[in-house]
Amino acid sequence: MQIGRKNIYTNYKYIDKTNILDVVRKAFSTHEENAIEINQLLEYESGNVPMVREKTYRSDIQNFIPDPLANYIVEFKLGFEWGNPITFIQSDDSEHEGDVTNVTAAVTRLNKYYRSQKIKTKQQELARFIEICGLGYTYVDVNMEYEEGDSLFTLDALDPRFAFVVKSTAYTDKRVILGVSYRKDDEGNKLITCFTRTERFELKNFDEITLIEANPLGRIPIIEWIRSYDRQGCFERLMPMIDDVTASLSAFLDAVQSNTDVIWFSSDVEFPTIEVKQEDGTTKEEVVKPKDGDWLLANTTRDGKQPKVQPLTVDYDYNGQLANISATRAHILKLAHVPQRNDNSGGSTGVAMDDAAGWTDAEADACRKQMLSDSSKMNELEVVLRACKISPFITEDNPIIKLNYSDCSPNFKRSKTYDLATKMNSICTGLAHGFDLADLVGTVQLFEDSAEVVARSGEGVRKYQETIWQKQNEAQGAEGEDSVNGDRLQADLSDQLSNSEKLRMG
Repeated sequence: MQIGRKNIYTNYKYIDKTNILDVVRKAFSTHEENAIEINQLLEYESGNVPMVREKTYRSDIQNFIPDPLANYIVEFKLGFEWGNPITFIQSDDSEHEGDVTNVTAAVTRLNKYYRSQKIKTKQQELARFIEICGLGYTYVDVNMEYEEGDSLFTLDALDPRFAFVVKSTAYTDKRVILGVSYRKDDEGNKLITCFTRTERFELKNFDEITLIEANPLGRIPIIEWIRSYDRQGCFERLMPMIDDVTASLSAFLDAVQSNTDVIWFSSDVEFPTIEVKQEDGTTKEEVVKPKDGDWLLANTTRDGKQPKVQPLTVDYDYNGQLANISATRAHILKLAHVPQRNDNSGGSTGVAMDDAAGWTDAEADACRKQMLSDSSKMNELEVVLRACKISPFITEDNPIIKLNYSDCSPNFKRSKTYDLATKMNSICTGLAHGFDLADLVGTVQLFEDSAEVVARSGEGVRKYQETIWQKQNEAQGAEGEDSVNGDRLQADLSDQLSNSEKLRMG
């Protein structure tokens, strides 16, 4: 591991029935290498960690306590970066030639379809694979079991141990030309489903094509998501350090237990003897030694030697070892872009707290990965819209019929409570200065479904803007409000920035 999951390539430019078996056969060798690593990472995150140390002294005391750092990192990522479902908002409508209201209604309907597909649960399932394994897959199809209120498409997260895509080196952009998922039957045969843009293949193992049919989507419905271009999990390159923490923590507990369950050393101590009757009728003298919890009374021996009784212990720097473990854990979390959960700096708040505790770093890392997720989500949207439009259950009045791929943009939200005031101030300030509501809610990323907010609140916002424009000039806010803060609801992080600057200058 620690080299990331390998891309799977083929030299073919097109795939059809003449070369599908050859392509899949060669692709599987690389995929199975990835699958082995993926399985190891999933087990590591769940706590199934191989022992990294073996004691030779007092082997009866050998604690093995895997530190759940990998799980801690993953859970933070799932909450902070994937805690809100990715929704869609209307993109720049100035380039759209149709009715903007219809586009808004279509985007709202699209988000409704995603919710009916339990996108919150499925996104967490997908995100777990992405964060642990470095990649994940979604599968989109037409919903042929549609009922009133359902989605026109189906969406599922695929296990990357049983799914992959094949890219072609015949194209400069190394585009995906084949999507593959498979399962095993009771007899151990691999039942493989493959998609090109034009055809769907069913294979049995690598030597038989059992079905060929047209792919009505005209798209490859298996979409690959990656966490980074090195295709590694969020804790993968930190595993040696996590193993070191596990070894140190286990050794620390060994030392504590060894000094608790001590072995006693004695010299020049005469223990009393008693006569014990044997089965054959004879007697035998046995030394009476103290048991656990007994008192030992030692006297000077007949030859004048002083008895000595003491525990066998090892001097151990408990505080130093604990400090080393804590420092290593903190360094691992810093490298993983996981912020501190407590503040020991004596009451710092706001921007200072945000920067010192690591939240700014976590946000920057999330923004980097968002660029990759944005591309995958748009690839998914392309298949979703196609599935909706070819659905036999779609009606003529459904606004999605006229919705174009370019009309939508993914909306990623990472909620932070202390940032709420800043976001609300940004929206209110923008509205007071003539910005459109759709532009603001799409940029500020406060609401789960921005399109619904625009649909429900757009009319009221326009009336508000018409009112305040009649009552203000370039230097004032709304009537009766202070000219400086008249377009803000409350203090936000910007005040802390300015105050911090004044303190530094003063």
